[in-house]
Amino acid sequence: MKFPQYTDLIESVKITPRETNTKFALKEMLLHLTSVLNININIIGFKRSSNYSSCNKKKCHFPYYIFQNTLVKLLRQPSSFPTINIVYFATKYHVLTDQQLSFMPYLLDKQLKHSPLNNLIIENENIMKRNLLDIISDSLVHYSFNVIVYSTYTYVKEKHNKILNNNIIGIHFNENCLKTLHIFIAPGLNFHTFNFYTLDQHTTPLSYLNSKNKFSNKHFKEEYNIYKEKCDTEKILNQEHCICDHPNTPNIFTRQMLL
Repeated sequence: MKFPQYTDLIESVKITPRETNTKFALKEMLLHLTSVLNININIIGFKRSSNYSSCNKKKCHFPYYIFQNTLVKLLRQPSSFPTINIVYFATKYHVLTDQQLSFMPYLLDKQLKHSPLNNLIIENENIMKRNLLDIISDSLVHYSFNVIVYSTYTYVKEKHNKILNNNIIGIHFNENCLKTLHIFIAPGLNFHTFNFYTLDQHTTPLSYLNSKNKFSNKHFKEEYNIYKEKCDTEKILNQEHCICDHPNTPNIFTRQMLL
């Protein structure tokens, strides 16, 4: 069915009777929406910390990302949908209507005490923001060392090695060098704005990154999975011959080829 306008589609979905599957996580749903529809959605929370560089009190609050999508912000062009900024405070969600927000929520704990890098010089080779974008977008770059680029969907600490290793978004590999530079990208609220930091304590073996999987996300459905019967594989596969070895297989195959 075709709809003349997007609002007609939304209204049709609203009145369609269906059960809602609440088993999938909020991050999975937002990841699917932002990647498929190319919508920039930011959910911002507040944490209390005394390590905040601008804090003059015993405890201060700093904004952090509950959810954001780095790849959509850096590799996609802005869509017709406006950026959606949501603040989660006091167990309620508040939509910010101002699109010209000047602050940048934190994605990495290192941002609390360290200033972002504009460029980085390693072994007399300069690494700038545009070079990192080339690595993420699988464009050709030349460095005498390896570079691994990380970014997450939610706030993370530098010591969380397992989470970081599961959120690699770009790799430059030089087979003639064992030295590896680990860089974390922290995007702003809008498209094509980000800061980057080095992960000084992070070590991980180089792994293959399939660029086709960058925008892949888990499929979810609205209905509940009501089929819970366990199958007995022994009974299902209880047969005397494999289908390829069955005596009737050559006859059937030959007959179909002749037709």
